[in-house]
Amino acid sequence: MTLSIRPLGNALGAEVTGFDLIRDLNATTIEDINRAWAEYVVLCFRDQALTPGEFVRLARLFGEPVKQVVKQKEYSLPDFPEVGIVSSEQRDPITGERIYRGGSWHTDHSHIPIPPRGTMLYALQIPPQGGDTRFTNQRAAYQALSDEMKDAIADLRAVHVYLSKYSPRKMPTRTKEEEALSPGTSQPLVRHHPPTGERAIYLNPIRTETIEGMPEAEAQDLLNTLLAHSTQPCFQYAHKWHLHDVVIWDNRCALHAATFDYDFSTERRTHRIMIEGEQPY
Repeated sequence: MTLSIRPLGNALGAEVTGFDLIRDLNATTIEDINRAWAEYVVLCFRDQALTPGEFVRLARLFGEPVKQVVKQKEYSLPDFPEVGIVSSEQRDPITGERIYRGGSWHTDHSHIPIPPRGTMLYALQIPPQGGDTRFTNQRAAYQALSDEMKDAIADLRAVHVYLSKYSPRKMPTRTKEEEALSPGTSQPLVRHHPPTGERAIYLNPIRTETIEGMPEAEAQDLLNTLLAHSTQPCFQYAHKWHLHDVVIWDNRCALHAATFDYDFSTERRTHRIMIEGEQPY
């Protein structure tokens, strides 16, 4: 079967068909897939019945996998330090409360100086209904801004922390060791996308605390305005999961959010890998 890319949404998202992990690992195929990822922001590979080792191998098509920071057994695979576990059954290790991981708009790990360029999820268990993951195209959202707004935000930098006081949801409680590894950082509000040379709105509602040099109330008004603009339906794609889907998205130019609209008697369980990134600019 010939490799083919089929768009899944009007704003972003595409399905890769005709791909076999063993047969098609060659320079041409890898180049074609990465070109499609740059264009569509979100890629889906269907029916990938993968071992953890094969999942890591697939991730390496897009770059070097990053080792998981969290070491607790409910969050990671001991034999595969690159592979994390995301489950609807997970609870805060300190408080015991259920954690709705990914349940609001965000981009992954923007509170560290060099965030992951991409994140991959592999669906191991899915509910019979619901549980979509929504994505936004932050490049398209930037392009649709007025020239006045583009000029206004061109050189602004935002302060990103592990958990913003304005976050719409809680994050897992960290150990002191984990806190020391990610104290927070400053990131550009307009980020360049190296593969395409385009710009994207770069914000994170769960982590963005304020904008440097701007009164906090004014900063929040601007961030909320940009978020409302970015999450308009015309910039969105909602992925309806199939068992054994592998989905990768580009954290440099996408927001994503999990949907918790399903029966919690059925576990939603995925493996996750993050791809090493570059300094945002």
